[in-house]
Amino acid sequence: MRNLIFILLIIPVCLHSQLWEENFETQPIKIWVDSNSVDSLWQIGEPQKSLFNNAYNGFNVIVTDTINPYPTNSYARFFLEFELSGASPYVSWMQKIDTENGNAGGTIELTLDGGNNWLPIYDGQYYETFIDTTFNTIGNWGQMFDFNVVNGPNINDSINGMPSYQGSDTTWKNVRIDFFCMAVKLNQEFLLRYTFHSDSVVSSKDGWMIDFVTINNLGLCSNINQNPNGISSIYPNPAVDNISLELNRQIGHSIKYFNITDINGRILKQIINTNNEIKTIDVSSLKQGLYIIKAFNDANSSIGFKKIVIQ
Repeated sequence: MRNLIFILLIIPVCLHSQLWEENFETQPIKIWVDSNSVDSLWQIGEPQKSLFNNAYNGFNVIVTDTINPYPTNSYARFFLEFELSGASPYVSWMQKIDTENGNAGGTIELTLDGGNNWLPIYDGQYYETFIDTTFNTIGNWGQMFDFNVVNGPNINDSINGMPSYQGSDTTWKNVRIDFFCMAVKLNQEFLLRYTFHSDSVVSSKDGWMIDFVTINNLGLCSNINQNPNGISSIYPNPAVDNISLELNRQIGHSIKYFNITDINGRILKQIINTNNEIKTIDVSSLKQGLYIIKAFNDANSSIGFKKIVIQ
């Protein structure tokens, strides 16, 4: 009987455990190139450069141009979306870097509030919510949102005031962000923002190449309370003219309004909530790209968000 009870207790957690891997051989579903970047420098395909001439796994990678060296005055971003659950979940990837020191480099930032706040990531970083209040995390799950970074950007090499990858490291290096135990799958989407910058110095360097992205949510740990998302689902997604929001029946009635922001947190549209179950919103005025829709209560506190893609 004891064994049966134990099995019944862990089944709900097991349903949320998963391993997701991206080697770019097919169109990625959790990685988005920012259409608002100055150029389309980030490309998915087979690398054909002097140093960047093979993938870590398979044939394709995401790289700052598959053929040409990075240009001057470039600025390009892509985003990785993920959720957390399980014992010691982590996000990792393999990469190479080849830039002119001080003139070009790559930075990484993390958000868990839909782009309102971005936290620069750096090598050896140990983030504790009780010390750093960047995200104003609340609830039991927020108190457990601690992480550490292995092989992240160098805190002593700055690009645009942020720790960055610079120089030449042309052997495959594993970058990993380890999070603390998450017993249940959170209704919370996290985003990593990868940005490549270069200045006016002409270079023949290959830039930044990434492959074999892994989101590991396998494993079990002790139970914590789930932080509910006010928005249960969005459809259609991708969208063209209109979207419909299905609201969480438990807390949907407390949503006062919605904001639609771009991926950098700029508010583009605000909608007052007049329906507590399904809300239809006109998005025809938005350009093609990736956006975040956020729900707010009477205290102007965010109670959930979802990603939407406009085609």
